[in-house]
Amino acid sequence: MIKEQNICKKCILTEGFLGVHLNSVGECDFCADPTHENINWRRREISDEARAKARADWNVVMENMQRNHGITHYDCIVGYSGGKDSTVKIELEHQ
Repeated sequence: MIKEQNICKKCILTEGFLGVHLNSVGECDFCADPTHENINWRRREISDEARAKARADWNVVMENMQRNHGITHYDCIVGYSGGKDSTVKIELEHQ
């Protein structure tokens, strides 16, 4: 049986995950107050340089996977997000 969980009406965080609480209108601590910090998380600004390096590193992984497609037993990535701020849109050229 699937347990029903309270989920923030603005994002995907569930009440109780990493100490997150929902307010009376159904928003999590972080959506209700963008400056909110708790013991498990604090807001970090990512520089343009760090973002560019992370994207370049990601592109290397993707290029290697595309080059080795069908050669190795596994050729996929399963993403696990720590929250709504852990996503980035990646556009790859399909060959």
